[in-house]
Amino acid sequence: TLPDDYENVLPQYLPMSKFPSSRKDISFFVCNTVPYHDIIKVVDACKTSYISDVRLFDVYAPNDAKHHKSYSMALTFQSSDHTLTDEVIKAEFEQVVQALRDNFNIELRGIL
Repeated sequence: TLPDDYENVLPQYLPMSKFPSSRKDISFFVCNTVPYHDIIKVVDACKTSYISDVRLFDVYAPNDAKHHKSYSMALTFQSSDHTLTDEVIKAEFEQVVQALRDNFNIELRGIL
């Protein structure tokens, strides 16, 4: 639902970054009882100024895994004032992976 004063709320403009973005994909198994919005809450809690976008691009439930499903997500990293190094991106990405392990005991399928 929209807030009562939605007509008075102006959209926020953010200028496009002059610096390149970097995308890292992650695929992992998680228990069927874990809803996707809980996963996004954990990823959002990890967000620093460098994670600019998170997108789910695949859900897979194999026939032989009755209690697990797989999510594949793309994380986009970008800074508005400098080019990110591979080390910074790796550290940010590992923070997200560790948070998912700690909260949901995920099993990694792949990282690209």
